[in-house]
Amino acid sequence: KVLRSSPCDTSAALQAMAENNARAIPAARLILTCPDLSPQSALPPLSLLSRNGRENEAEKYLAGRLTRAGSTVQREKWLNTAENIGFTDLAYTGYAQLFQKFPDRPTYGQTAARLASWTERYRERADILAVLAKRDPGNAPVVIRAARAFEEAGQPERALPLYLRALTMAPETENLRIHTLKLLGDLGRHKKRFELLDAQRKNHPLTRPEIRFLLEDALALNRAAQVVKEAEQMEQDPKRSLRDLMQAVQILSRAGAATRAETALDRARRLSNNSPEELRALGTAALYDNFLAVALACFQDVLSRIPEDGTALKGSAMIHAANNDAMRAISFFRRYLARHPEDAGARYQLGELLFVNGRQDEAQMEFTEAIRTLKPDRSRP
Repeated sequence: KVLRSSPCDTSAALQAMAENNARAIPAARLILTCPDLSPQSALPPLSLLSRNGRENEAEKYLAGRLTRAGSTVQREKWLNTAENIGFTDLAYTGYAQLFQKFPDRPTYGQTAARLASWTERYRERADILAVLAKRDPGNAPVVIRAARAFEEAGQPERALPLYLRALTMAPETENLRIHTLKLLGDLGRHKKRFELLDAQRKNHPLTRPEIRFLLEDALALNRAAQVVKEAEQMEQDPKRSLRDLMQAVQILSRAGAATRAETALDRARRLSNNSPEELRALGTAALYDNFLAVALACFQDVLSRIPEDGTALKGSAMIHAANNDAMRAISFFRRYLARHPEDAGARYQLGELLFVNGRQDEAQMEFTEAIRTLKPDRSRP
């Protein structure tokens, strides 16, 4: 009764909606007739209508309020109310219009992009983020976000220029570099990717995926022979660094010149001046490419200098296991685990070796310890 005569009576409104169910709907409607109702005060009655099957009524009221909003600030408050109740379509449309009207206010664009994602408007989201990236071209995270949005919207060709721009700002970011290079290949831009990789390898070594990309592009461009010849020249150069040699070996290995690559690694081992760091790196590279004899020789050289080196012990154990020399593999795994008991993977490998060699009780102990090592609370049984 009070609300019929005074719909803006806050105290009466709170009491009338105290039941918070369908019986309070008439009171909610009366409150919404208050001409000076603020967005914050409108939230409870609108939420009540929405929860009780009157979503269309609540949305129509909000749309009217947005149309009559006298200022941008007031419009923004009503849009926040719409989003809080769950009318994300209405909120997206409003924020997109605000951003179109005020493109120099990035918060409008960021909110519109977020709401576009929630309402599955992926292309609209990408377009909004592209505008933000254009207005802030030196901000790598903003540019990357726009590029990813275009990929998610199924427009990789529009994502590529943005990734390439981001790469000029953060060339040292490996994940970004690999993703951009992969996208270039997926889009058939082999010449562009080859040029990028060719320039990069003159300044710093390529990663394994990058070497694979380089060879794929070289084959696509009929330049594989040239790349292999350069790798052979680099491998034979007495002044080349260990880094250059490793890169040449990887290129030769992936180009099918495995024997040449293995010979180069073994020569490098003999020319490494017994440096444990270099021998460790060479052994790891040889093991990765399955050049087991060279890898084992490298690790043996390391162990002659550092008898308990973890990388060399574990690498030797893996090589002996691959060569079906179970006794030596078990011995090296035990030496390694004495220094690195937390390595559950190595312990499990030891357990497998023991099991297939008829030592089931010892294998069970290693499996149990491997599982215990993986538990967050190691004090638990």
